[in-house]
Amino acid sequence: TAIQERIGREQLMQEMSIARRIQTALAPKDLDATALDIAAGTTPADVVGGDYYDVLPVPGGCWLAIGDVAGHGLMSGLVMLMIQSIVSTLVTSRPDASPSELVVDANRVLFPNLHTRLQRQEHATFALLRVFDDGRISFAGAHEDFIVWRASTRRCELVSTDGTWLGLVEDIRPVTSDRELRLVPGDLLVLLTDGILEARNARNEHFGVDPVCRIIETHADATPQIIHAELIAAACAWAPVQQDDVTCVVVRFTGFGLRNISPMRSVM
Repeated sequence: TAIQERIGREQLMQEMSIARRIQTALAPKDLDATALDIAAGTTPADVVGGDYYDVLPVPGGCWLAIGDVAGHGLMSGLVMLMIQSIVSTLVTSRPDASPSELVVDANRVLFPNLHTRLQRQEHATFALLRVFDDGRISFAGAHEDFIVWRASTRRCELVSTDGTWLGLVEDIRPVTSDRELRLVPGDLLVLLTDGILEARNARNEHFGVDPVCRIIETHADATPQIIHAELIAAACAWAPVQQDDVTCVVVRFTGFGLRNISPMRSVM
């Protein structure tokens, strides 16, 4: 029994190592996007989840994607890999499509892979955003609320998503639509996964969105890289044991020029 348990632990560790390599290898590197300054990164947990983000530049702006596959381990990593491959292919082949069209098509490809080929009941939260270099953002999907810090009020706003998860049903067109928001120079857009929002302290209390907004408002004049680091550090201090992947994307709309996107792998 002891030998079997040791073998099982070793196999699990090997799977986690593979999943972690998949997740970190797919992070976008050395990308530019018009009128944006972006800091982004994922910190995998020991038992890797399926966090995913991407930044895909296109003429006149870029596409942003963020998601979280339910569950942990190698299978979640493989599902995340499929989502990244599907979305990047769709965006590359149809950069002028609406977010809702691409979300529907991504689900249409993903669903049979999960339910027919893998025979799994996995699903994922997912949001896809088309960011234009004039500040317009069109988005679709279902994920954690976006946080927008307004330079005019110096306060945060929450923007909800009203779609459905990927992989639950074959056709999500009836419940998938486009919504819009607009940024002006100086505004911030922050995308998170639940690894930050649901980080738990010793009293089993969630970190929550209010502390996130306070940190953003306190450091709003700093660079996205500093804001990103402050958010990760606060979550780390709140939850000494990291139980889930942590992904954070901080976007400053500059309104001019090309800005470098600096992927960062934080350490918790």
